[in-house]
Amino acid sequence: MAIALDEQDGQTPLDPDEKAGLIPEHLTTKSDMNDWEQENILRAVRWLKRVRAPDVLSERFCRELHKQMFGKTWAWAGTFRKSDKSIGCDWTQIGVKLAQLFGNTRWWVDNATFPPDEIAARFHRDLPRSTNVQTSMFPALSAFISMKSRRGSTSSPISIVNT
Repeated sequence: MAIALDEQDGQTPLDPDEKAGLIPEHLTTKSDMNDWEQENILRAVRWLKRVRAPDVLSERFCRELHKQMFGKTWAWAGTFRKSDKSIGCDWTQIGVKLAQLFGNTRWWVDNATFPPDEIAARFHRDLPRSTNVQTSMFPALSAFISMKSRRGSTSSPISIVNT
């Protein structure tokens, strides 16, 4: 591994197996890694724009989105954590919590329980904190985009991503 991955304030702690999953060998600083991850996140945004009618409220989409965002950085991208962290729910409950959240969100959307922006905020609030902030924010944005387009909004889903 070419980069030291010591835990910093605000970062998800990584165990040795997770650190060993770093793919690029050319990175030498944290700044390099941050830039690399940012480029990959932008690549995921472009991927999302090409996906036709994604089922954003599914575990499959959530895993694929994570893989698109971090698959060129981490070998374990697209999988759930396999160890406890100091953030979020117990790692064994991630799938259960996601299924509950997806079910609740579908109900809110299908029954117009709340306005779309409140649904997106609730989705983000209730998303299991098992990953970094970018990963949890992106599905919330995706859910918002999906709701806007399902309700016949005059805003293009792509223009929402670009704002």
